[in-house]
Amino acid sequence: MNLIKLILSVIILSFLISCGNNQDDVKQGKMNKEYSKLQSDKEMKEKESKKLKSEIAKLKAKKDSLNAKIDSLNN
Repeated sequence: MNLIKLILSVIILSFLISCGNNQDDVKQGKMNKEYSKLQSDKEMKEKESKKLKSEIAKLKAKKDSLNAKIDSLNN
């Protein structure tokens, strides 16, 4: 009788441990998905930032060119 109780206890304990591990796996999966999304958002923002910096540099060059033309017309 004690042997049967021991075997049942081991089976139940194993089941409970596996359920806990599954919950951890689900949480880890959700965290990985969220991390991937955040990483993707970060990469998109970095690309957008580079694009905007490039556009700013072009506009500054155009401004400098126009200022040079104005200066040449004033002299």
